[in-house]
Amino acid sequence: MYDKYTEHQLGSGCILVQLPQPYMLSSMRILLWELDADEYVFYKYTIEVSVNKKEWKMVANKTNKATRSWQLLNFDPTPIVFIRITGVYSSDGDEFRCVYLEAPAQVKLDFDDDYDDSDDTNVSMSDESTPKYNVTSTTNGANVIKGENNGFETNMLLHSYKPRKRHKYYTWHKLESGCIRIQLAQPYILSSMRILLWEYSAKNYVFYKYTVEVSVNNEDWKRVANKTDKATRSWQLLEFDPTPIVFIRIIGVHSSDGDEFRCVYLEAPVLITIDSNRYLEDGSRETDVFVSDASSSSG
Repeated sequence: MYDKYTEHQLGSGCILVQLPQPYMLSSMRILLWELDADEYVFYKYTIEVSVNKKEWKMVANKTNKATRSWQLLNFDPTPIVFIRITGVYSSDGDEFRCVYLEAPAQVKLDFDDDYDDSDDTNVSMSDESTPKYNVTSTTNGANVIKGENNGFETNMLLHSYKPRKRHKYYTWHKLESGCIRIQLAQPYILSSMRILLWEYSAKNYVFYKYTVEVSVNNEDWKRVANKTDKATRSWQLLEFDPTPIVFIRIIGVHSSDGDEFRCVYLEAPVLITIDSNRYLEDGSRETDVFVSDASSSSG
């Protein structure tokens, strides 16, 4: 994956792909090259398509936000013969590098197009799409860029959930110091997430207080969950207004067991049904699976 790629010099040329015949396409997937699984490279780029190599239509504009790894792109159905990928930035030298291109995308692209946030793209449909698959998984290019793991593997928080290991492995940070920060492969419009907080066992509970903030640039942050006024535990189901997200920052402020905040699993968007009419003072909607347990711990 890391030693073979197609490249072009930034500011000069492009990567041009010709299909054997015209196809009507509405999605594609590309994998951007990185040094290795732990050394990320960020890029900015555009993708244009054409049937005659003369008139071009832009279907993706990623020039305002740095992206990495897997890129899943959704656009209006368009006849395509030529695909032109033009890199405009790389955090590692003066070359734009692609490992893989697929069209149409062979993963499940199930988008909700009710939300449109296309201020940074010429595409008629925003490429900051609202997916209905887990964009925080490592298979979709997400990574934990800040936080510690209690095992040998990295990105433990983002691996598939395994009930038998929920009390053994986790990602953590010291209270009053640092956070757990996740970077998605590209911007997505999200309105829900699910977090599993670590416990000793099914009968030996640990209670936490925390906040969750999100950002598109790792500088300007929006709080989407505030659980600092009550102790919570185990599964946390969070709902909030549709928001463009690249970075997720989880900050623990209290633990009933020591000075570490520990998370086992993160999922966004939530892949189970959320039925909550509870509105908090800040306008967000939250469902705490174990409200009675959390309430008794702080009462």
